Amino acid sequence: MRSLFLAAAFVLAIARPAGAGFPPVDPTNCEIPAHVNVVGSDGGSADPFVTFTVIIRDLTNASVANSVVTISFAGCPHIQICPTQLDPHIVAVNCAGKAVTGVTNAVGVTTFTVIGASSTAPCYEPPPVSRAEVRADGNLIGNMTVSALDVNAVPGLDASDLAAWLSAFFCGGTQRLD
Repeated sequence: MRSLFLAAAFVLAIARPAGAGFPPVDPTNCEIPAHVNVVGSDGGSADPFVTFTVIIRDLTNASVANSVVTISFAGCPHIQICPTQLDPHIVAVNCAGKAVTGVTNAVGVTTFTVIGASSTAPCYEPPPVSRAEVRADGNLIGNMTVSALDVNAVPGLDASDLAAWLSAFFCGGTQRLD
């Protein structure tokens, strides 16, 4: 009788659909890019060239649907994110914490196109490396290096962005610009 109860409990545990928090997310099975860019917009949409995908899987390598994925740019001292993100996959923006949040679809995938910029900064020795932290359902998945095309924090790309980029390039502080 006891073995029958254990077998039934085991079957019920396996048959439960993957959802946020169960089964637990496994960082070794998840996929995140090594590097991302934050971009500007034309007022109606962000540059789709820099859209990146995060795939969340559990311990059995099964996709986790409805997983809450947060990208925190708090470890990126010069990166600023825009309070108005035009990507429909981004469901929440925390400007104070420099974070954006999305939710995975039925196959454990969510995409992000983050609108932001880099503030101009003096040369550093050694220059700081900007790393964004990726979490799924509160679990650390990994880190990504971050750079920005808009380097003067003024909307749009123009000659002053190129001048700021060249200035940083020649002083060796290009991690946030690469």
